Amino acid sequence: MSKYIKQLTQMVMLALFAVTLAGCGGGSDGTLKADLESPLICKLPNTINAAGTGCEFIPSLCNYPEVDNGAGSCMMDMNEWIPGSNSIDMPVPEYVVGAGEVVLYWSLISGDYADWGLHAWNNDTCNSYSDFNRPEGGTDWTAPIAPTGIDPNFGAYWVMSLIDQPNCVNFIPHNLEANLQTNDLVADLFTAEHNPTGSFFVVETHQDLVFAYPRTLASLVVPGGGTLQCEAPLVLNEAGDECIDDPTALEVFIPGEAVLYARGSFNGWENQDAYAFSYADNIYTMVVHLEASADVYEFKIADANWSEPTSFGTLAGEEDVVLGESKTLTVTEGQNIKMTVSEAANYQLTFDATDPQAPVLTVIEVAYDQVMYVKGSMNEWSNTDAMTYEGEGVYTLEYTLDAGDYEFKVADANWTEATNFGAAEGDEALTLGEPKNLVFGEGIAMNITLSITEAGSYNFTLDGSVPEAPVLTVVNAVPYGDKVLYLKGSMNGWGNDGLDGFDLVYADNHYTWVAALAAGSHEFKIADPDWLATSTMGALPGEGAVVLGEAKTLTLPGDDNLTLELAEDTLISIDVDATDKNAPILTISQHIAFAGRTMYLKGSMNGWGNDGLTGFDFTSNTAGLYTLDVSLPVASYEFKIADVDWQGDSTVGAAPGEGAVVMGEGKTLILPGDDNLMLEITEEKEYTFTLDAAHPMMPVLTVVAK
Repeated sequence: MSKYIKQLTQMVMLALFAVTLAGCGGGSDGTLKADLESPLICKLPNTINAAGTGCEFIPSLCNYPEVDNGAGSCMMDMNEWIPGSNSIDMPVPEYVVGAGEVVLYWSLISGDYADWGLHAWNNDTCNSYSDFNRPEGGTDWTAPIAPTGIDPNFGAYWVMSLIDQPNCVNFIPHNLEANLQTNDLVADLFTAEHNPTGSFFVVETHQDLVFAYPRTLASLVVPGGGTLQCEAPLVLNEAGDECIDDPTALEVFIPGEAVLYARGSFNGWENQDAYAFSYADNIYTMVVHLEASADVYEFKIADANWSEPTSFGTLAGEEDVVLGESKTLTVTEGQNIKMTVSEAANYQLTFDATDPQAPVLTVIEVAYDQVMYVKGSMNEWSNTDAMTYEGEGVYTLEYTLDAGDYEFKVADANWTEATNFGAAEGDEALTLGEPKNLVFGEGIAMNITLSITEAGSYNFTLDGSVPEAPVLTVVNAVPYGDKVLYLKGSMNGWGNDGLDGFDLVYADNHYTWVAALAAGSHEFKIADPDWLATSTMGALPGEGAVVLGEAKTLTLPGDDNLTLELAEDTLISIDVDATDKNAPILTISQHIAFAGRTMYLKGSMNGWGNDGLTGFDFTSNTAGLYTLDVSLPVASYEFKIADVDWQGDSTVGAAPGEGAVVMGEGKTLILPGDDNLMLEITEEKEYTFTLDAAHPMMPVLTVVAK
C-alpha cells in the first residue's frame, strides 16, 4: 500500500555487537576467538540468531504510527488514530460531512494555500462525482476548484457531491501558478470500511497515501525517525538512513545485456514481466494492450533499476507518439513519452538500439497482444525468432533452413493459451505454398510438421486478420537465391554482353520486367548469366508459344525456347511467379505506361494549371512512345510532363539540379520528378516533344524543331 517503508536496524546492530563481544573472549586454549573466526554479518531483513551462529528472520519492532507489514519492514498505519499515541490526540475536523458528500483534505507544511485548487474527474473506473458527466467528465486542468475552506489542523478542503452508491473518486490538489501537484490520488467509497468518515486526508510529507481517518502533519512523525523515501533511481542503504545510487544499476547500456521494460501509467511504472521487451539483433520488441482512455498514457523505457544509462524518454516538446512514425529517444533526463489511445487495441513497441546513444522507438497497432515467434526444432523452441508485423493482421518471418524435417508452432514467449498456435490433431503436416488453418490452446494445438528438401530461405506468413482463426503459409523466400534472372534471347543476342536493361526485378516471389519489344518473332528463355539448370526456364518440347495475357507454366531446365509474336512494336510486362520455384508461372501482357493516363506538357508555357492544357496533350502508341507538336514563342520555359492530377506514377521531371534540356539531345527523366525541366527557345516555331517510355520508370525526353 505504501512506499513509505522503514527497514529497522536496532536488532541487527545489537546482534552484531554481541558477536563482537563474543569474538573478544578467550578460548579454552588461551587463544583469541577473533583469531579463529570471522564476524557473522547478515543482510536485512535477516538478523543473527540468538546463538550467533547464523542468520534468521526476526520481525522488526516498529514505532507507531508505523506498523509491521508482515515482511520484516514497517509501513504507515492507515487505521483510526489511537488516542494519546505519541502524546497526540487527533483533532476533529471543523466541517461536518453531510449526506451525499465527500470531503477531500490537503495539508501543507507551509500552511499557505494561495493558488491551490482541486482537479477532479470521473472515468470508467471511478465515476462517483455527481457534478460531472459519467463515465467521463471533470474539471479542466487550467480551471481547478477553489478550496471550500481551510481547516487549521488538516489544511485546505473541498466538499464534493456524490451519486447514490458511489465507488471511488479521482483527485489531484495542484498549484497551477507554481506548477506543483500531488500524485494522481484515488479514494475508495465502496463500503464503510473504505469510507468510515466521509473524508479523506492527504499530507504533504506522505502524499502518495490517502488516509480514510484524520491525520495531521505532526501525527505522521515517527519517534526515533523513519527511513527516507527515495525517488528512483536512488535506493535506501542497508541502514535505511541514506539514499544512495543503486549498486545493482547498470553503468553503461549494452544492447542485449540489459533487460528493458515499458514502465508507465498503464502498469504503475513498475518493471512487470508482462511489459518486458524481447531482444534480437539490437532490436527490443514488446506488445501492450491499452484500453481507450480520455487520459494520456505516459511511459518510459528503462531497466528494472531505472539505471541512468537505460532510462529513455523524449526531448521536451516531442513527447507525443504518432503511430507508425519513428521517434528518437534521449537518455536519463528525457520527458515522459505520451500516447493517446482512442480505442482499445494491441500496440507493438519496437525499440531499435542499433545506436545505443540514440535509440529509436516506433509504435504500431497489431493483431495480437503478444510478440509472436516461430518456435520449434529449428531453434530449440526458443524465443529467438520474432515475427515482423506487416499490417492488416499479417506477420512474417524469413528463416534459413537446412534440408530436413521440422516441428514447430507459432506462439508468444510464454505459450499463452490464446496465442499458442498449432495444427489440428491429425492434420499436422504443412505443405510449402499451401495455407494451413491453425488452432490454439494447450492440448488442442499440435506441433506443425514441415519437410524441407532443399536448404534455403523460407518465408513464414501468419495471417491473423481474423485473430481467432489464423492462417499460416510457408514459401521459398528467394526462390533462386542470389541469382539475377534475365530475359535472354533473339532480342539481345542470347549472350551476356547484351543483357544491360534485360534484368528482371525481384520482389515477393515475383520476377518482373517492363520494356518495349520490336514487332516480329522473338525466341527467349529466362535464365541467370551462367545458364544453371536450377535457374534456366523454358518450355516443354513443342509447347513454347506464349500468348499475351495468358499464364504459362515453365520448366527447369527449359527444354525448348519460348516464343512470342508481336504484330507491332509493343511495350510489354513480364511476370514470373516463382512461388513454386520448380514450376514458375510466366505471364506476358501489354503494358500501358503511366497507368494509361493522358499525359500533358504542364509548365510556364500554359500556366501550370489544367485550364490551359488544350493542345498540350501527348499522343501515344503501343510501344510507349509519347509525342506532342506545339508552337512556342521565344522564352525560357520550365515544365514537367504529367497527368491532370500530378499523380506520382505519372509525373515526369528531372533529378535535383539536372533540369536543363538541350535541344536535339535525349534526356533521361525520373518518376516522380523532383525538379522542373528547363528549356531555352530562341526561335518561335513548332517543336516536337518525344517521350520514349520503353522503360517507363526511366523515360527519355527529346525536343527538336519541326
